[in-house]
Amino acid sequence: MSGRSYTLVTSAFSHNQLWHFGMNMFALGSFGPLVLNVMSEPEFVAFYLSAASIASLTSHLATALIRSRLALPSLGASGAIYAVLVATACYYPETNVSLMFIPIAINIQHAVAGILGFDALMALINKPIFDHYAHLGGAAAGYLYVYYGHLYIWNNIVNFFINL
Repeated sequence: MSGRSYTLVTSAFSHNQLWHFGMNMFALGSFGPLVLNVMSEPEFVAFYLSAASIASLTSHLATALIRSRLALPSLGASGAIYAVLVATACYYPETNVSLMFIPIAINIQHAVAGILGFDALMALINKPIFDHYAHLGGAAAGYLYVYYGHLYIWNNIVNFFINL
């Protein structure tokens, strides 16, 4: 590590292209409100920032472990967006989604499985198109938070501060 651990969070607020920022914010605007129906605003902010950090850390560690010269810089909100997308799929498994340019609706869980399968394949064959490790780390963070984080982490933190 470079001693600049704060970049695990700040990299999620940096984008190298306007379209990159736009796509991430479109996804956040599409799926974030659904997750906000289940979480409070403070919990969502904590969830989002934690997922961004976990996604960045996953990318950093995976890149260091495989020592890939092909690795792309970890930049953007995509890891945190994947966490929000996976949380949406967990909370609303019957939801149908479609891509902007393809007007065919499919079940969100099938869509998530497809994009995660693509990221896993690209990571496995070491053909980076995006930061696949950040995507997978963010998705894992989203899944784990839905099934364990709210109950075992968020509620305990809230209760701790209430009982001070």
